Amino acid sequence: MSDRAIVLDANILIRAVLGRRVRELIVDSADKVQFFSPDVAYADARKYLPELLEKRGVNSESAMAVLDALESLVWPLELGVYEGFKTKALQRIAMRDADDWPVLACDLDFGSGGTVLDWLMNVPLANPAVRQAHDAQAPEFELARELIAARTQAGLTQGDVAARMGTKAKGKVERSAVSIQSAKSR
Repeated sequence: MSDRAIVLDANILIRAVLGRRVRELIVDSADKVQFFSPDVAYADARKYLPELLEKRGVNSESAMAVLDALESLVWPLELGVYEGFKTKALQRIAMRDADDWPVLACDLDFGSGGTVLDWLMNVPLANPAVRQAHDAQAPEFELARELIAARTQAGLTQGDVAARMGTKAKGKVERSAVSIQSAKSR
């Protein structure tokens, strides 16, 4: 797991759904950077995407499935994780858009020292439903980490693996393995 973290806001999540370039950057960088987004950014994306999709004539169901799939690469963070940084974030934002405080609070939380792994190990999991969901996904994330580690150790990029498999879908093997593991565990 990388020690580098990037916190994404709703606008970037929406661009990842609507455009190819942002999504490719996230997928291609997933083995070098951990991506996170506050839960409210996902909620905003789900709120505003349907209207944007309708204007573009894009199938809402498939596009929203892309947003749902992003959660395997861009981890949603619940309010309890970042709310301790609300005051500091609001002070830094000052008179700009105060609604953006969750993104800055998440970023401040990561900037408080330690590695992303240290931070993740200390994420409050007091909520039983959160802990259950977290624990249920552990085998999936472990499998994905093993595949990424094996690919990286072999000196291959996601593009190299895709080419060897005769597909253009970079990262599909790693994401598919997680989906297969998830389906088996249900």
